Amino acid sequence: VPIEWDSEGNIINKEAIGTQLYDELSTGFKLATSKLETVHSVTLDSGSSFRYVVYKAPSSNSSDVRYLQFISRVDAEKQLAENFGRILIICSIGSWILSIFASYYLSQKAMNPVLASWRKQTEFVANASHELRTPLTIIQNKLELLLTKPNDRIIDQMEPIALSLSEIRHLSKMTSDLLLLSRADSNATVLTEEMVDLNRFVTEVIAPYKEIAESKEMTIWTQLDSNRVSKIDPVRIQQLLVILLDNSLKYSQAGDSIGIRTEVKDNYWIVEVRDTGQGIPEENREKVFERFYREEKSRNRETGGTGLGLAIAKWIVDLHKGKIEILNNLPKGTIFRVKIPIK
Repeated sequence: VPIEWDSEGNIINKEAIGTQLYDELSTGFKLATSKLETVHSVTLDSGSSFRYVVYKAPSSNSSDVRYLQFISRVDAEKQLAENFGRILIICSIGSWILSIFASYYLSQKAMNPVLASWRKQTEFVANASHELRTPLTIIQNKLELLLTKPNDRIIDQMEPIALSLSEIRHLSKMTSDLLLLSRADSNATVLTEEMVDLNRFVTEVIAPYKEIAESKEMTIWTQLDSNRVSKIDPVRIQQLLVILLDNSLKYSQAGDSIGIRTEVKDNYWIVEVRDTGQGIPEENREKVFERFYREEKSRNRETGGTGLGLAIAKWIVDLHKGKIEILNNLPKGTIFRVKIPIK
């Protein structure tokens, strides 16, 4: 029902619009006739909100009616809009906070490989510097000793000369290993795969080591059950087997035995190098694959080790997408088990 207003701004049809609406409009609302036929919004002192439009009354109406007002209460709509505004603000703040945490998490995740690589490089340089310092110091001291005796014959200074040559060979091997691991870190090495007879390949690799083992009063036995031609990188796999055999020879004594066992199972070539040497404690089995890690540094220096061999071995296995693990060889000794997927 439209509200009828007279020229004095009084409501005429009180009975038609209801007492409550009449009281609200008569006490808190003043009719504005400057902008007719335009939608207006108003909030009264009572807190009620309305939207209305005012028209000039047609000439056919009662002479007392000057204006007609069509009005609608919009309290519910206003409350809904306010609630939506609050929700929008809360969601915006929540999204902002979430975006900060997400950005921090993603940046940390993106930086982790960079930081790990930086730590690895820093540790690598520190370890390399430490390992290179010892042989260089020994060589320097021996050469300085030779300079103090210029009239001596070579045969009189065989010991410092031989020791210097031994340290030079140690440096040369370490340098080669460091260059290899440096290429590994930069992913500059790729596999050169060839079709290889696995049993024949292993037999040829271990042949020279049988004589070395005999000279140290050790024995090498084989159990080769991988009678198959498969695609591998023979250069890298030979290097892997040499490292494992050399490690077993270094940490075994006269009377010990070293075994090489192979088999093909579930499209994996399994190679085991077993020895009855001193073994590796369980708590150190993961550490031995770290660069420059050595359980007995003094003994390792005597055997000519650099602490890089097993790190290179693990890198070769990883390059082939394989797995290497260390097991007990009861009653004593160590088993290096390598599993390499083959085609």
